[in-house]
Amino acid sequence: MLYEIWDVKPRKSCGPLVFGMGFSEVIERLDNADYTVFKRFEDDEFDEYIFQEIGVFLKFDEQFLLNYIALFRPNNGMLEGISLLDRPTTDVRHDLVCAKLPFIDYNNGLWSEELQLLLFAVDGCIDCVELYP
Repeated sequence: MLYEIWDVKPRKSCGPLVFGMGFSEVIERLDNADYTVFKRFEDDEFDEYIFQEIGVFLKFDEQFLLNYIALFRPNNGMLEGISLLDRPTTDVRHDLVCAKLPFIDYNNGLWSEELQLLLFAVDGCIDCVELYP
């Protein structure tokens, strides 16, 4: 994949993907990568699009505009120069505090209401970066 380090711009974009972008443009920006469509829960209103090989999950709204991005390995998300994925949560928290970014401990990770950004942890390491517009 062309993108291994994805620049995280809260409420705006992640790597080549921009919130509000249409489905066909998203597919083009992801080099027409293969994806799977599914609903995580039976009562979910919208499908999820999983680009497993490139570590990206996406959701679109009723107009088919991008409104959710989740980033996983093999990629890495970078927020203001801070590497986010596959690092101990304590180290990421320290770096975010030093950068004066507004995150709080939240369930299994770190959350920023202001930035609409969730860093989800598994076994004490950040495993997923979830972005919302």
